[in-house]
Amino acid sequence: MISGTFPFFGTPPVKINILAYGPPSSGPNVFTINSGLEFKGPDSVIGPLEGSGGLARLSLSASIGDVKIESKIHDEASGWDASGVDFTYTTPSSTIPAPRHFEANSPDFDGIWFDDSPCIKPWGSLKVECFALASVQCDPFTLSDFEVNTGVCCAGSDEAVYVDGDLIMTGFLNRVDMNGLNLYYTGTLDVNCPSITFLNNECPTSVEKTLYGDFDGDCQITPLELFLLRRRINGVDPYDALFDFDCDGVINSTVELSRFMINLSQQPECGQENATGGGGSQMASGGLGVGVAQVDGPAEADPLRDWRPGWRVL
Repeated sequence: MISGTFPFFGTPPVKINILAYGPPSSGPNVFTINSGLEFKGPDSVIGPLEGSGGLARLSLSASIGDVKIESKIHDEASGWDASGVDFTYTTPSSTIPAPRHFEANSPDFDGIWFDDSPCIKPWGSLKVECFALASVQCDPFTLSDFEVNTGVCCAGSDEAVYVDGDLIMTGFLNRVDMNGLNLYYTGTLDVNCPSITFLNNECPTSVEKTLYGDFDGDCQITPLELFLLRRRINGVDPYDALFDFDCDGVINSTVELSRFMINLSQQPECGQENATGGGGSQMASGGLGVGVAQVDGPAEADPLRDWRPGWRVL
């Protein structure tokens, strides 16, 4: 167990380069910061101790100041792993509310969450507490892009916040400003949305994780998606970060096609009640304006060509 509180209220933000956490022992690992928090520098990182075996967990708390992440985790700090971090942010009340900014740190794929993506870096859970005095509403908790990722994969595009767990927005005086950005979560949300909690009625988005290759998010990986990936590998269609598995700015056969073929044979576990395994005679469609139909026998589990004989675009 580790436990620490640092520093006193009202002090400058705490700047961290490396924050490592391990499995809890006699009690939870707790680190409380009574100010803003900055992961400082392009190589700053948070992650579990080596050998933790997936058991590492940390309760991280911050309050009053902004939470900034200067590292561009898709590139330099690829070891960033906050999936075991339960983050609590406490916003104070004031007569003249000032926004408290929480930085988005992953590319926004418009609601599609690849569970195997090294680009998406989720928090384990996120709790926003309203510390109100004399019934004065709390300062808004605001999502921010302080500096849009300058890496090739996300240049000029928005980033998002991902939470692989619950969102807890406590206190009826709490205010959350999505600021036009997206907050995706896999667990539960403890308040209604739209509601007074969320400014402009912008709501977080509940999503189900899938695997790389399911580019339309329908929980099936199909030959149609293989066709679309091939078009980007061959330069027929322009670069799209959604198809860039490792966020290196290049879509090729070595990385992207290899990963696609593995996932095509496995298929995502989401939406099992409606899944057809990517083969069979059911029409596969996902809002892309085209469909794929089988016309002369079952598809093989691992097609290695752009378009295996027996399939045609409808």
